[in-house]
Amino acid sequence: MKIQLIYFTNITNYAASMLGNLAQMCGWDVAFKYFPDDALEDDIANALLRARPDLVAISIKTFERRLGVQVANIAKSLGMRVVAGGPHATDATDDLVALNLFDAVVVGDGMGVLPDILENFLALEGQAITGKRHQNIALYSQRLFDEEQERQIRESRMYTVIGSLGCSFKCTYCATTRQVGYLPVEHIVESIEKAKEKYNIEWVAFLDDTYTYSIKKLRQFHDLVRERGLKFEYQEVKTRVDCLTDEIAEELTRNGVEEVSFGIETTSPRLLAYLKKGCTLEDNYRAAEICRRNGLSMRINLMFGVPTQDADDYEITQRYVEETQPASITSFYFTPFPGTELFQHCLDNGYLPKDWSFDNFLSLDMNQREFKGWRHTRGILRNIDYDMAEQYLSKIQRFEERRIDEIVMRAAESADEEPWVVVGARKYFFIVLERLSQRKWKNLLGCYNLVEDDFQPRKFEHNIPYVHSENGLKNAKNVVVTLHKGHFYEKVILPRLRETMKFKGKVISASTWPSGYQAG
Repeated sequence: MKIQLIYFTNITNYAASMLGNLAQMCGWDVAFKYFPDDALEDDIANALLRARPDLVAISIKTFERRLGVQVANIAKSLGMRVVAGGPHATDATDDLVALNLFDAVVVGDGMGVLPDILENFLALEGQAITGKRHQNIALYSQRLFDEEQERQIRESRMYTVIGSLGCSFKCTYCATTRQVGYLPVEHIVESIEKAKEKYNIEWVAFLDDTYTYSIKKLRQFHDLVRERGLKFEYQEVKTRVDCLTDEIAEELTRNGVEEVSFGIETTSPRLLAYLKKGCTLEDNYRAAEICRRNGLSMRINLMFGVPTQDADDYEITQRYVEETQPASITSFYFTPFPGTELFQHCLDNGYLPKDWSFDNFLSLDMNQREFKGWRHTRGILRNIDYDMAEQYLSKIQRFEERRIDEIVMRAAESADEEPWVVVGARKYFFIVLERLSQRKWKNLLGCYNLVEDDFQPRKFEHNIPYVHSENGLKNAKNVVVTLHKGHFYEKVILPRLRETMKFKGKVISASTWPSGYQAG
């Protein structure tokens, strides 16, 4: 028997890799398939026909529903059994069940019910199946990849892991399960150890929403990493402002963490209470000071267009940004997702348009020119002052752009004396490309993305051509990297430039942290 796990957004999906491993343990052949937003019907049908699975399992987020339903319709037309899972299946179960399209809709954690589904898949009759945690929690650290995914891991030298499941906090805009569970530290370390041996990884990205929730767990993990002699660098870790102390910050920096990301959303005391964030304006300032004191790069997310959000709320947040000057700011418009308290509030209080439906969620169309991303395009909620939201969002963006421009343009002007290429990854890489596109450059050859499949939350518009091969650097005399010259640069990026790409010229950093432009 064969199962094909289908998902969107990224080539590698953490949940699919866990479920694929479990399915293989159950004796099934496993195939993975990623479809981009613009996948054509013929491409979908051909991929399904090539794999010829007995069971198709589709992971669907709410903004992926259109594509998920399209794939399911094609699979059913080919006589295949189809199961849905993921956030939308969990939080809008009735919506998918009512389509009479899926043979089962899994609500919640599919790990504990997958063996039964595989054993009885021919008897499924369109029902919702309540998921549950697998009794062997170690399985959440064991994963399966196909050849393309393994290639990507080897080339990026990055590996994603999780240390915990769920979140105990009660933010009204978030649908994450409140059932918290910790993966055994020894299993997390073992998975990293195996990835080091098999893929030669140098970069580990933790997907935990609150990496610093337990300093006890942090120390256990770091102690075991040192005991095993493991060497790797961290991608930024995510946490809350009220889950960072000097003691925790010292633990992070001592073990090589350089960047911390906070889902701040707002610093307005009134709006923090409305969103049930469980933290205060003072907590936000305290976290910024702890980062500064301990040499941690601070990255924040901000939310605009929240019901009841007014000018005072925006002013407080803008003042915070100007005073603390985070290294990176991600601003986005609020979108109510099913399964959240705030979605129900919007439904009950007339914020959702009368003609809203999941068929075209909130009328966000990725093919429209003005579409910037699922959470970066002005919404169509009623009674929201989007003009005000856009005004303040633009103010904060301009504040960040002025700071970026000063550093980026100085680096670019230095590099432009000879042929040069921009090298980087993730959001800031694309921001730099956008800023560089504002001017004409004499000797700019192009840009090279170190993580080509990396999902970006919004569309970035630039006119700089891509260098699709590492050989593209052979004509460059200078490289502008969008990363700061810290641990990760020294141990991963510089060796890749020098040894893999054979680049012998000058490397210039255009990072805004810790002190901007660095040449060498």
